[in-house]
Amino acid sequence: SYSFCTLLILINMTLLRILKIMLVAELTASLQTTWTYTDIGKGMTGPDDWGEPCTKGSQSPIDLQFAGATNEPEGIEYNCNPIEEYEIENVQTTIKVTPTGKSQGACKLRVGGKEGSFSLHSYHFHTPSEHTIEGKRYDMEMHFVNMNDAGEIAVLGIFFDASDSATSDDSWLATFWDNLQPVPLQKDELKTSFASQTSFKATSKKVTSTIPPFGVDANTECFKYSGSLTTPPCTTGLYWNVIVRPRKVSKSQVQKFRNMMSFSETEGNARPIQPTKVPLKHFRPQESSRPLTTEYSKGSWGMHYLILIPLLYWVYKYFLNRGAKPMSPASGEQV
Repeated sequence: SYSFCTLLILINMTLLRILKIMLVAELTASLQTTWTYTDIGKGMTGPDDWGEPCTKGSQSPIDLQFAGATNEPEGIEYNCNPIEEYEIENVQTTIKVTPTGKSQGACKLRVGGKEGSFSLHSYHFHTPSEHTIEGKRYDMEMHFVNMNDAGEIAVLGIFFDASDSATSDDSWLATFWDNLQPVPLQKDELKTSFASQTSFKATSKKVTSTIPPFGVDANTECFKYSGSLTTPPCTTGLYWNVIVRPRKVSKSQVQKFRNMMSFSETEGNARPIQPTKVPLKHFRPQESSRPLTTEYSKGSWGMHYLILIPLLYWVYKYFLNRGAKPMSPASGEQV
């Protein structure tokens, strides 16, 4: 009957809401537990001791390689409205930004081949980068964590490169970077390092300044694969989308994040690279001028060819001319 069908719909919607609440709680717990990125000072709490769930299935992060990746015909789209209300929180393991109030769900991620869109839940940072491209690790990586109505999670990963050529601040980060809050340490702790902390209480700050839209268009080169949370409980089944091209960031911005987290020179919040157990997909727009082997690859020959081909042609012409006998100006015969 009509009433029975209505009841089934209500039960289904309620179960989906419960599932979503549970996943949000799981995401929050993954950032606020006693696990660490190192065993120093806290016992066996490093990545090798995160528990059995973190060894199951396809785990993240992984090394993203062009060779062997299958061609992905569809890109991704990430459309954002300005974030005007948000909470910026230091949760000991990272800095997390969560849109609040009218800014909740300010961004929509559409993944090719997946019906519907994912709404932004929060985003956070890692240093150095967790994923690598052809073994190359960048200075920072940002993760936009998005969820859909079914409780599925899709993550958008963005690299930040603080190479010597990056002399200016990233303008998008600069809009909220000054609001980062330091990790609170116990008064009797002399060493201000992440690993040495014996107790912790998260600090948060509600902000009403505007964060400009962060967009990714459908022609942006990216990798896609099925992976996991990079922190305990390492939940699998996430839709990972990692942008190939890094954003330029100043070294001072990276250092400010490290200072806020009280990282020493040898510390960071990047999980070690995990084995690749699932097919890796690579979306490359048709108009992209980047060769399939890129500057990320140790075997990159793109620029070498630009020099080598004209050089070989010149050598060929040189020896061809040396082997030819001069022509008689009058008769045109060789002499």
